[in-house]
Amino acid sequence: MRSRLRFSRSVWLVLALIAVAPRPAHAGGYLWLGAEYQVEGNAYRFNLQTRSIDKVISPTATDHWNNMATDGLNVYLSNPSSSVINTHDAYSGALIAPGSYSPALAGLREDGAFANGSLWRITYTGSVMYRTTTAGVVESTFTVPTGCVGIEWVGTTLFVSNYSTSRIGRLTRTNATTWSYAAYPWKGTPPTGNFGALAWDRQADSLYLATGSGLLYTIKVENDSARALLSANLVAAGYPSGGLPDGMGWVIAPAPTGVVPGEAGAATFTLGEPTPNPAREGVRFELSSDRTAPADIGIYDATGRRLRGWTLPALSPGRSSFMWDFHDSRGAVVPAGVYFVRVRSGHETLSRRFTRVE
Repeated sequence: MRSRLRFSRSVWLVLALIAVAPRPAHAGGYLWLGAEYQVEGNAYRFNLQTRSIDKVISPTATDHWNNMATDGLNVYLSNPSSSVINTHDAYSGALIAPGSYSPALAGLREDGAFANGSLWRITYTGSVMYRTTTAGVVESTFTVPTGCVGIEWVGTTLFVSNYSTSRIGRLTRTNATTWSYAAYPWKGTPPTGNFGALAWDRQADSLYLATGSGLLYTIKVENDSARALLSANLVAAGYPSGGLPDGMGWVIAPAPTGVVPGEAGAATFTLGEPTPNPAREGVRFELSSDRTAPADIGIYDATGRRLRGWTLPALSPGRSSFMWDFHDSRGAVVPAGVYFVRVRSGHETLSRRFTRVE
């Protein structure tokens, strides 16, 4: 966003779009953030549970990182003016595979999103939005209004933030190549500062918006209007003051992978790595326990939703194994993606992550 005026940004916001119905309590997770204007080669991981920046990575770049779309397993980093589209581990930030867009994208590229196997990328100038493969191959090009910076899918709704108007709204497809924009009016005092990236916390059903310099807000949306509630100060948490996060992505926090100290009488057990991993038709898990105790086994998707579960009245001592055939509790086959198995006995919990491929 080099063509925009650089002036003081008074607030750094995170907006959570929450439906009228009550939502479950937030269970944590991470936001990956870029930082335009400040330490531009860095990407920051904000821990939503500890409310702190707990990791900083510095991938090689000639410009700042402002596309941080996540699919639960990977985070995809891109620059506003180059063709780079790199794949990084969603938790550690380690580079998995470098890549580039093909063909090169036009316009000043901003935030990105992931949905239904594709990456989406909005532009601030050029009135263009792209849908690409995760390898960067352009699938579709669309016309959108100018001024948009943040972009995120929430179910079947495509939300955007508009830097020029300081509004959030939704894009609606009007024909095969064009999307129109409708903004939400603010109810009460609106948030201030220059609007940046969006990210959807699928676990808490919250849409986050980043702007300016240092505060988090939760936005409740009722009857197509939005209300801002102060949540936290992110600059105090370690994000650079004066930076504008025009790229942001959310990833669910992994469950513990070691034994948590348990209550008296609970079994001490181990959970082996899922095999095969990745898997196509089914996956096997091995458990070892030192005593007889009840246990709960659950399968969860990347949003934290429980898909299948088994309750064992008495987990037997020694080694045992079980299979999952990739069917949920309704008997439907689950799609390709990232999943977790979690085993609990008393207060002890073990978890492993695995991937289903088609």
